[in-house]
Amino acid sequence: MRIIEVLADCGHVDTIRGIAEHNEILDCWVDHSAEEERCSMRILVRAEKQQVVLDAIQQALASLQNWRIIIHPVEAV
Repeated sequence: MRIIEVLADCGHVDTIRGIAEHNEILDCWVDHSAEEERCSMRILVRAEKQQVVLDAIQQALASLQNWRIIIHPVEAV
């Protein structure tokens, strides 16, 4: 399993959640504070779904600036 973390403007939360739901991920959560315009969106995926989810996120956010994807390995759940 992996956690795909997306750092982007909070306006893209629905897009990332839609991608997650479409790809049958295991879990998805969002961290942000009221003062921040950027969010950390984390998606727990099986290793075999990782590339499909990454490709979808990259395609959805490609025209935007100031976003990042970080992939975290999962040791246990």
